[in-house]
Amino acid sequence: MPWMVRFVGVIVTLGLVGVSLMMNFRFGQSLGKTEWDGLVYGIASACADGFKVILPFAIMSAWTSKRRFASAAGAVLWMIITAYSMTSSLGHSAVNRAETSGTKRHQVATYQDLRRAMELKLQEREKLPAFRAQGALETEVRTQQRHWSFEQTSSCTEAIGRHRSFCDTYAKLTAELATAKRAAGLDREILELREQISAAAEKGSSGEADAQAAILKQISGLADDYVRLGLTLLVSVMVELGSGLGLYVVLGHRTGAEAAADELIERPMAQLRLPRLLAGPSQEAMWRKRRLVAAVGEHVDELSLYRDYCGWLIEERRGPALTLSAFRTWLASERVGEVVRKRGRTYYTGLRLRSSAGGGETGIARIG
Repeated sequence: MPWMVRFVGVIVTLGLVGVSLMMNFRFGQSLGKTEWDGLVYGIASACADGFKVILPFAIMSAWTSKRRFASAAGAVLWMIITAYSMTSSLGHSAVNRAETSGTKRHQVATYQDLRRAMELKLQEREKLPAFRAQGALETEVRTQQRHWSFEQTSSCTEAIGRHRSFCDTYAKLTAELATAKRAAGLDREILELREQISAAAEKGSSGEADAQAAILKQISGLADDYVRLGLTLLVSVMVELGSGLGLYVVLGHRTGAEAAADELIERPMAQLRLPRLLAGPSQEAMWRKRRLVAAVGEHVDELSLYRDYCGWLIEERRGPALTLSAFRTWLASERVGEVVRKRGRTYYTGLRLRSSAGGGETGIARIG
């Protein structure tokens, strides 16, 4: 795996680990009866969650070493800690989603109420009869109130005889003035409602209370409660499995060739069964002369060369083998083939290995 992929994978996984640690700390803190008890439970929960991160490495190490009981115990412990962590993250996700959705629903309901109120005001405004300007009507009403008929009829409360026509005109003027005042009041209220609606729309209150749940509901056909539950579970599983297995996926994976090379590098010399004799000054050069053949257009990967080198030393009962890094340095100093790196592996071109039987040569596949 390229180092850049591993580096980014480690950074991202550590972010998930941090999120999971904070969730577990807060969940454990909520279990305490006092502030001190909450701190103790919080630290214990966070430590257990951190232990969950390294358990996959310990489990696979025990399995590789054929310590089956230790591997099974580690797996059981990892599942218990993951289940506990899942509980904390589920509670945290559920509470936060409920609070966020509740706030959003309140904002949406307020926005809809404002829209309905404005529609009612607009309908009332449209139903008002025609009227003249309010200032002109007020002037005309004051003029009528100074008329001698207005005084004779006690402000048109006793409209009799020839004053009836005057009072009818005065009543129409006052009704028209009332309509003009109501229209002015409705205009102000509609303007205020428009400003409130615009402000609510800028806050995102004009959409769905939970747009994510709404679109998933349309796609799946499930009820709102099931959709929200599924989203909460998805977040919890993503955080806990990502934090629990992320580092192992990024750092714990090895190809067969890499594992074989690690075994050759890490095994003690006694396990390689190499006699502790003084290494000849030219045993690497002798291996090169006997095992490598020039072959145009072919290649051998670095790990295959190293395995063959170690096997030849054992077969010839020669001195201790070089480490892989020292062997790589020797190859570079002797200019053994041209180095090509592809997909994270190192190849030496223009070479092939002889087969161990019959003195023939092994064919190595071409690069590409």
